[in-house]
Amino acid sequence: MNTIAKIGHRVELECSTNATAPLIWRFKGVNSTRFEDIYLNGQISQKFSSTYKVNTSMNGRWNLIIDSVAVAQAGTYRCENTETYDPQAIAMKVSAELNVIGKF
Repeated sequence: MNTIAKIGHRVELECSTNATAPLIWRFKGVNSTRFEDIYLNGQISQKFSSTYKVNTSMNGRWNLIIDSVAVAQAGTYRCENTETYDPQAIAMKVSAELNVIGKF
């Protein structure tokens, strides 16, 4: 779901699946041409560890949390299934836009 947030406010982007493996969160900034991994293999990458958290307290959900959103976090967020060898598994890739408003 696309989201609009004020600078400094908390944002939680929801993603859920019936897959057993952790999901992947990726981010592409407004002026960027490529996605970067935020959360992969159950861990937040070091580059993003001070600004993002992933709430996994509910079974099947991997919600991305930004406690105090900044302008640099505006862009496209993508949640995807991890690679699987289960032929019954359904590939999932969903995206949402985060727009950040406020005084700069």
